[in-house]
Amino acid sequence: MTEKVIRKPPPKSKPADEGYPKLGREMPLSERLSDLRSKAQQSEPNSDRSLETQLQSFRDLIDQMPLLLCVRDANGPILINRTFEQLTGYGLPEVPVNGLSGLCISARDEAGAQADDKWRIVTVQTKHNATMDIASTAWRLTDGLIAEIGLDARNHIKAQTELKEYAARLKDQTELIDLSHDSIIIHDLDGKVTFWNQGSEQLYGWKRQEIIGKIIHQVLHTEFCEPLGRIIAAVSSSGKWEGELINTAKDGKVLTLESRWALRKGSDGKPIAILEIDRDISRRKENEQIAREALEYAESIIETVSEALVVLTPELKVASANERFYRMFGFTPEDILNRPLHRLGNFQWDIPELRQLLSEILPRHSSIEEYVMEYQSFYTGRKTLHLNARQISPQHRNTRLILLAIQDITARRRQEEMLKEMTEQLLLSEEEQRQQIATSLHDTIGQVLACCKRDLRAMEQNTDGTFRDALHKVVNSINEAIEQSRKLTVDLSSPTLHTFGLEAGIEEMTERFTEMYGLRCKFLCSEEPKPLEKKVQLLLYRSVRELLLNAAKHASAEKVTVQIGRWKDAIRITVEDDGCGFDTACLYDPAMIEKGVGLYSISQRLKNIGGTFSIQSKIGSGTTILLDAPLHAEGRQGDTTHDY
Repeated sequence: MTEKVIRKPPPKSKPADEGYPKLGREMPLSERLSDLRSKAQQSEPNSDRSLETQLQSFRDLIDQMPLLLCVRDANGPILINRTFEQLTGYGLPEVPVNGLSGLCISARDEAGAQADDKWRIVTVQTKHNATMDIASTAWRLTDGLIAEIGLDARNHIKAQTELKEYAARLKDQTELIDLSHDSIIIHDLDGKVTFWNQGSEQLYGWKRQEIIGKIIHQVLHTEFCEPLGRIIAAVSSSGKWEGELINTAKDGKVLTLESRWALRKGSDGKPIAILEIDRDISRRKENEQIAREALEYAESIIETVSEALVVLTPELKVASANERFYRMFGFTPEDILNRPLHRLGNFQWDIPELRQLLSEILPRHSSIEEYVMEYQSFYTGRKTLHLNARQISPQHRNTRLILLAIQDITARRRQEEMLKEMTEQLLLSEEEQRQQIATSLHDTIGQVLACCKRDLRAMEQNTDGTFRDALHKVVNSINEAIEQSRKLTVDLSSPTLHTFGLEAGIEEMTERFTEMYGLRCKFLCSEEPKPLEKKVQLLLYRSVRELLLNAAKHASAEKVTVQIGRWKDAIRITVEDDGCGFDTACLYDPAMIEKGVGLYSISQRLKNIGGTFSIQSKIGSGTTILLDAPLHAEGRQGDTTHDY
């Protein structure tokens, strides 16, 4: 404790208490100092020890105060306490004349201070050139002294700052609550509304002043998904509840809501209110109903189609399948769902080509059409399957799925094979009938006509006059009949074709067309061996004949080139004309297909024997047709193939 320093008052000095408010009461400090001063002047020698004890007690009391204390008169400070020294670093002789105010470098009034008890926040500079904030005030004592009291304001300012920040956050949160599109409501356990945000006003149409204090579920005519008592019990026990409500807005509109309730408790732990957040899901419910109906409709269609459908993930795992798929292969959902496709059916689907198609080719081309595979199963036997695959992209997924459509064409393949065999048999039977008719024409009618011609010529030579001229006319008619009989015999069944093969038969045909129609037919043939089955020879011969008839009768061609060569394991016949050409789209005219004649008929016949048919034509540019047919298997090996 520093000793009191007494200075003499300067002459004509201003009152020390000028500018400070009067408190209207005596301060204990002033009274105590006055009493001690009087006792010091009037004390007897034997009372010095008692006085010293009282002074020390007073000093200890002041030093123990957590406040800064500076008492000054007109000459300057006369008393400071230990807290003042510790915080500012100044001893009593070093304190400025005007005390704590002399250390102040800035000041501001404390909000809310009274006029006669004004506190200020001052920033003072300590002895070590540091700064600190102090909340201070000054009191005028009755004996002309001024007492300055200060309090370390750092914690005070921090608390005020935190309070302001908290208030700002609370304001922002309140604004956000009002900006929320959700309905946010606070009501007590009886349902009386205590808070109603703007989202509630927009959703239900009731203004805040209209709804506060009313029972919400009565105003909104709430329909609960379960009894209200059970909901309140759930909130009371677990502190929350979630479910769906149906409320009616002010305009009568019925709303389906997703509602979440949370319990609010007081400081004593007892429930006092419920926070309710409602979100309008009416449109979502409508969309869900539409989607549900669409899904049911789609599933009904899927279940009625004859194809087996399976949906695969990008990793080729089974995501779903229709009932047709389960019946076709004897699977159950437990057998296939979430399992790789190649592992199904004891690895019967482990086909490298199929895996490559689905994992590599499909992502680049988005679909695979008409892939045929053979499937062998212990339960279903051997099947021929027709597969189509396509990528699909559901809206609720980020990945692309694969829709695989599978059709069992085993029966159809058998029917096609049977039809092919029947067609071949019919073709051979027809050719046999043609050959028999041609033989009959040649051996019977042709010979009879030849004999008649011979006899008539003999009679012609032995007669004279008019009768001889008549016989000559009859002989010429018989010559025409014999020629027509020969042509008919060739048309029915070419002897050259059966005797010398396809190339010779077609070459003879081109010569006949040149004579009959005036076409300039050019025939070219390579020297490679071209072993063919009899049925293939007949089919190609008739196809070329039909193409030459089209060129002569319909294309108005003047020149036709027929070329025969070998292309790998197939014979290729090219028929090219310089006619008027045509639109190839007419090949698929239903009328032509129904009649089963013309170019479409040729293409189907070739397809039945494993051949191909292609055509290139434009109106005014002529026509080029390629006929490819497989060579006889026994003659393929060891032969040299050439491209031309």
